[in-house]
Amino acid sequence: MLESLLTMALLAVISTVVLVEVSRSRGTLARQNEKIAVLNLALMAFDSGQSSLSQNGVAVKLEKTDKKLVVTHKAQEVVSLELLQEIP
Repeated sequence: MLESLLTMALLAVISTVVLVEVSRSRGTLARQNEKIAVLNLALMAFDSGQSSLSQNGVAVKLEKTDKKLVVTHKAQEVVSLELLQEIP
């Protein structure tokens, strides 16, 4: 009787640990996929010459000057590129 209770408790602990790690991994994967979507959308906006673009619930804004490009998503700066030297 006691052995079966210990076995069930151990199984519950192991199951909980596995489920927590799977949940954490899925959250990490979702954040990485969002970052990839933002960068892909920023590239599409840059290639098409648009200053903002929205697709599949993701929206980016590009702020371009002669020497700088800033990509923002959800009012946060994602990428900032600065031209330090002119290429002849």
